[in-house]
Amino acid sequence: MAIALGTFVLGVVVGIALPVASSGSGGVEPSGSPSPTGSSAPLADAYDLCNVADTGGEIADEQTTLILDTQGEDDATGVDYTAVVCVLAHLDTPERVTQTMDSTRALDGRVTDSWDSFTASWSYHPNTGLDIVISTP
Repeated sequence: MAIALGTFVLGVVVGIALPVASSGSGGVEPSGSPSPTGSSAPLADAYDLCNVADTGGEIADEQTTLILDTQGEDDATGVDYTAVVCVLAHLDTPERVTQTMDSTRALDGRVTDSWDSFTASWSYHPNTGLDIVISTP
């Protein structure tokens, strides 16, 4: 599975982010990381596994909502794109969703899609970055 978010600066990272693990905090886990299947809190697992807290992500609503707010041109901080790729890979996000994220423009407003037990909504603007909310029932 390839996750491409090239429009959002990941063009160079994508080929490296999924197959290669880094050690220490803030890195991307290997592509062979545990699947959320069977976990009672897959969003919390992805949050922890992908070090989202280190870059400003949030887990909310009793671990049923994951908020990823990447850094835009006007932002001082934001979730690193490698963490976003890690989360999407850990949640087995289908290609149709990642490709739609990759092609989202500011003019598109907020976009929503679902897979398995997840619903994601996101928007993109160069000034504010890619903002993603992923939830489970």
